[in-house]
Amino acid sequence: GERMSSRLVSSKLRDLGLKSIAIDSTNLIITDDQFGEAEPDSVLSSINSNGILQPLVRDSIVPVVTGFLGSTVDGRTTTLGRGGSDYSASILGKFVRADEVWIWTDVDGVYTDDPRSNPDAQIYEQLTYEEADRMAKAGAKVLHSRTLEPLFGSDIVLRVKNTFKPEFLGTMIKS
Repeated sequence: GERMSSRLVSSKLRDLGLKSIAIDSTNLIITDDQFGEAEPDSVLSSINSNGILQPLVRDSIVPVVTGFLGSTVDGRTTTLGRGGSDYSASILGKFVRADEVWIWTDVDGVYTDDPRSNPDAQIYEQLTYEEADRMAKAGAKVLHSRTLEPLFGSDIVLRVKNTFKPEFLGTMIKS
């Protein structure tokens, strides 16, 4: 799904007149061999990410990167586990020193409770990484705690947005 989706999105962007290319995250994120819960090698993944993504962005080419996947040094595909797509977005955001990382979901952001089952749930406009991490570890489904890990201590903003309402600002998470 990740591989097909990245190619479809990249193709649509080209149809809209943008320069775009689909990139498989196995070419960017180098991990250990713990399939299903692979841990990225920060040094090798950072070198790959900057070497591949930065020149594309400099040349105004939109990279559409798969999530969830990595590979070992010898090229075996690994997976990052639950929340792996969002986790890979924050990993890559850290490596390329992004201003913001956007996580797209089916609700408007992070709420005080599940808005699908509690109509009185209120959205948080802003949270700290520490607050969001406590909520994720307490069971908030909208955000996996691993997604937050690479961004702790950085100036990168993590934004949780609704795929079906892209104009809505969502929840901003920052240090």
